[in-house]
Amino acid sequence: MPNDILLTIANQFLTPVERSWLSSCNRRFRNILSTPLRLKIVNSKGDATLQQGFFVSPADQHDDFTNYIFSHENLEFGKKYYFWTFDYELGNRVYLGRHTRHRSSHNEDIDYYTLGLRPCTPNQFWMITGGKDGDKVIWGDSIGLFVEGITVNVKSLERNATKSGCLSCYVVPSSTDTSGIGQWIVLGDNEDGAKENLQLMPCPMFASIQDITEQILSVHAIPEACENGSRLMFSPESEKTGKVCCDGKHGIVDFYFWVSQGIIHVQARILPFALGIPILQSDPQCPGLSPLANLLAIDSARWDCLVYYIATAADFGNGNVLDMERFLQHVKGCPNHAVVYDDIIRVASIVVRDNEVIRIDAPEVRQDANAIWKYMLTM
Repeated sequence: MPNDILLTIANQFLTPVERSWLSSCNRRFRNILSTPLRLKIVNSKGDATLQQGFFVSPADQHDDFTNYIFSHENLEFGKKYYFWTFDYELGNRVYLGRHTRHRSSHNEDIDYYTLGLRPCTPNQFWMITGGKDGDKVIWGDSIGLFVEGITVNVKSLERNATKSGCLSCYVVPSSTDTSGIGQWIVLGDNEDGAKENLQLMPCPMFASIQDITEQILSVHAIPEACENGSRLMFSPESEKTGKVCCDGKHGIVDFYFWVSQGIIHVQARILPFALGIPILQSDPQCPGLSPLANLLAIDSARWDCLVYYIATAADFGNGNVLDMERFLQHVKGCPNHAVVYDDIIRVASIVVRDNEVIRIDAPEVRQDANAIWKYMLTM
C-alpha cells in the first residue's frame, strides 16, 4: 500500500488509539505515522486548565480537517487551527468551540459565550495571537486564542467567517472554596480580559497538580436551528450526538412538532394549547432543513411567533400566570399577521393574508408523543 494512502486511512478512519497501535507495528509505519501533537490550554496564572488534551489540525481552506499537526512541528501565530479530542463513547471527533451566548450578571453591556465540544464536524476555528504572524509559538509564553465561527448561507451554500472573540479564564473567589473556581468563557475581542492571558503546553510537558482547577467540557448536541447563539432549537435526532445543556443560566422548553395540511403545529408540553403556523406557497424551501428551521433560514416573521410562544412557555414554567389575551396580542410577530384562538381544539393559529396561499401539499410530519423537540434560551 502506498504511503500516502496509508496516511489518509490512518488520519480519516482510525481513532487516535488505533492510529497509535498501527504506528507501533513496524518501523515503516512508525516513520509514516508521526506522533501527533497533543496540548493543554492553561490560563496565564497556571491555576486553571481545560481538562481535555487537544489534538490540533490545520484549518486553512486548502487543508482537510482530518489532518494532524505533529509533535515535532511548531504552531504559528496567525494561522487557523482546529482543537479537538476524541469521544470514544460516541466514536467521533469533538471540536473545541464557543457554545451559547449569555449576558454578564456583573455588566449588562458585556456578552460572553460558554465553551463546549461540538461533535462530527468543526464550525469554528482558532487563531493564536500575541506574536507576529508566521512566528513560532513558544510553549509556556503568554498567548491569546481567538475563535471565529463559520456560517453557511443556506441559499448559496457559501461559507463565511464570523468573528466571535478571545478565550479567557477567570478564577472567581468563592466564600466557601478559597481555591477559586475557574470559569472559561469567550469574550468579545474588545472586552477587558480578551488579551494574551493563556499558555499552551504539550501534554508530555504538562504535569497536573492539586492547585490547578480543571474544567471538564461537555459534548453539546448540534442544534437544528441557532439564532445568534442565544436561542437554539434541537430535533430528537440531534440528542444522539450530544447533550442539550450549557454551563450558563438558561431555560429549556420541551415541545412536540407535527405538520398537517400545510400547517406547522408546535405544542409545548407545559402549555395547554398549541401554535399553528402556516407554510406558504411563496416560502423558499432550503434543502435539508425541517419546516421549523426553514422559517429562520428564510427570515420569516413567523419564526418570531414561534420564539414568542416558546418564551411564553418558559415564563409559564417559571411560575408566571398565563394571560391568553395578552399572548394573542403579542404573538403576531408583525402587523401583517392575525392570530385566532380555537378553544375547542386549543390551537392559536396564524391567519394568512388574502393574497397568500397555504401550501397544503407540504410534506406531512406525523404527531409522535415520543419525539420530543427542545428549545434552549440563554440569559
